[in-house]
Amino acid sequence: MNEEKKSGTRGRVLYLLLILLLLGMNGWLFFNAAQNKDDREKSARLLEEAKIVNAQLEQQYQTAKKQLDDQKGDFTQKDSLIAVLEAELTSRRNEINALLKTCDFFKGNVKTNEKKIDEVKEEVKTMEVDCSSYKAQLDELNARYLALQEDYEELQFLYEQEVERSEQLQFDKDSILDLAGFILSKDINITGVRKKGNGNDSEGQNAKHTEMLKVCFDVLPNRLSAGKNQTFLLRIISPTGKVLYDQTSGSGEFVNKEKPEDNTYTTSLTVKYDGGEVESHCVYWEQSDEFKPGTYTVKIYHNGYLSSRSSFTLKKPVMEDLMDKVKG
Repeated sequence: MNEEKKSGTRGRVLYLLLILLLLGMNGWLFFNAAQNKDDREKSARLLEEAKIVNAQLEQQYQTAKKQLDDQKGDFTQKDSLIAVLEAELTSRRNEINALLKTCDFFKGNVKTNEKKIDEVKEEVKTMEVDCSSYKAQLDELNARYLALQEDYEELQFLYEQEVERSEQLQFDKDSILDLAGFILSKDINITGVRKKGNGNDSEGQNAKHTEMLKVCFDVLPNRLSAGKNQTFLLRIISPTGKVLYDQTSGSGEFVNKEKPEDNTYTTSLTVKYDGGEVESHCVYWEQSDEFKPGTYTVKIYHNGYLSSRSSFTLKKPVMEDLMDKVKG
């Protein structure tokens, strides 16, 4: 009887233990299921956060890269700095992406993934600070460049002023030398010349018999121009007011420093000038057209300045002149 009682008591104890074990197991399974559900929800939230952070990272990267690209092309030093900053920016983006890819949202530990996401967020913030630093570096470089450009423009302005001043001084010097070396002439004598077969030319003032003009003049001493070849330009102005001109015969243009508009000359004469005493020189002018009767003016120039002037008249033949007077 006692044995049966003891046996029943042991059975109830075992049965009670079994029930407690089943309750404990159910509790553990319930807790585990609840924990897994919580982890899944956290993993899903972390996955969404990862997508958002990744999108922010890419947007920040593209914005910063465009800002850097927009500042290219101004000057070489700036382009070199931009290349370095772009390489650093790309490296940072790749490092953050690599860290983000180490997260396993389906099998990984939630706390580990959460820690990595927080780390990625901090890296993105740091990268944003770095982008601001890039902009500050470029702004500083731009400011220095603008300052240097202003200094350069100021120096360029001063240089141009000095060049202009130097040119003016050189012009003044040349003008002074031209004036100091200027040679006066006087006693201009102009005659008409007719060639004869015997080699002896006849001179006169008959227009019909004139085949060339002979212009003789004296030049006065000037020791500053002594010992150098000197060129005298002659402007022979016809009775119609036109300068006798034939380029094939030596006519040309010159810089008239008194009347720039009168810049053509008829002929020139270059002589070896001793400069110690009065020198006499002659020059001839021959043309294909006949010389018209009337008053001619001869102007002699040296160093661009009028040296002397004179007038002369070629007359009509006597009979032709008488007939004109009779008709008049």
